[in-house]
Amino acid sequence: MKKWFLVIDDDETFKRLFRQVIQQKFTEHDIHVFSESSTAGVVKGYKRCPPCAIFLDIDLGGENGLDALQDIKQAYPLSEIVICSGQITPEDVLRSRSLGATAIYRKQHGLTELVKIIEAFITICTTWRVIL
Repeated sequence: MKKWFLVIDDDETFKRLFRQVIQQKFTEHDIHVFSESSTAGVVKGYKRCPPCAIFLDIDLGGENGLDALQDIKQAYPLSEIVICSGQITPEDVLRSRSLGATAIYRKQHGLTELVKIIEAFITICTTWRVIL
């Protein structure tokens, strides 16, 4: 069963690393990764294949990802949302949670932490896709 992940991040290196982690560690899960550099168009752009997990950066080069979080969550209410950031304040954490984010990934924690989060969301995505 296909799982669609969406990475919204202006950092090409992070998007490339994310794809590499999926390709190297999760090949048996049929995960397809889409990526965007900003939130523009995201709310309407994935209606045909809604992502089961969205990895949203806070600092999108002049755009704050949290400003679009509520709209993204309303557009994809079943999608799990992971806030990704190299620097996140306690206020950002509280705001993220209040707007519907499921988890926080601090980029400085490295790929091991990212793998753990992806593993958790593979299980969650599989479960809710079966229910539907």
